[in-house]
Amino acid sequence: MLTFDFLVILSFSSSVNSRQCELSFREKVIRCDCSSRRLTFIPTDCPSNTTDLFLMKNNLNGLGKAIFTKYTQLIYLDMNSCNLSAIDKLAFEKLTHLTELSLFDNPMKTFQWNIFAPLDELQVLHISHDLLSTYPRDSRSDVLNLTKVFTYGGPTNGSFAEIFSVMQNLKYFNSDCKHNILHNCMFSAFKSTPLEYLSIVDRLRAIEIHAFSPLRVLSSLIIPN
Repeated sequence: MLTFDFLVILSFSSSVNSRQCELSFREKVIRCDCSSRRLTFIPTDCPSNTTDLFLMKNNLNGLGKAIFTKYTQLIYLDMNSCNLSAIDKLAFEKLTHLTELSLFDNPMKTFQWNIFAPLDELQVLHISHDLLSTYPRDSRSDVLNLTKVFTYGGPTNGSFAEIFSVMQNLKYFNSDCKHNILHNCMFSAFKSTPLEYLSIVDRLRAIEIHAFSPLRVLSSLIIPN
């Protein structure tokens, strides 16, 4: 019996100033790409069963309460470079299937609420280190299921944020932090994590002798030149 692997690409008019989003299907993945459309709010014309939603390089400014209610089947959500400065504590309500969220390159400075609480299945997070470090201390149970974290910037005080210490399932960490020296205290927050893979994008001149001592089960270390 012959089998075929095919990709279908459709274009449809968005209700947001008639701009176009690209819709594609592959097996169980329904991808709606609305990147770089100058959108100012979440488009509503993607299928309700969309699994992957790409919103990068738009001008969303903020996310209101339950703004993704239509897209309850989302597994992947990309909001890189969306000029986000605020996220309502219930913005991600109903996204119980979301496993990967990307929030790179947004001007938001702090978390006021436990916005990740509704994301029961969240495993992969892309975020500014400084923003992640502001996540409310009494809500850190929201990040227990993370297995992969990608950050940029920081740490400003020489050590990665304390929030990493509660990530009991974290196995992969990628950091673009641009430090010249990896200090002995830098990874102390990871002491209780099962971190196995570490990638550091740095302009390194030196690594202190005990810098990696807290990483007890580390099996793969990548430091690109």
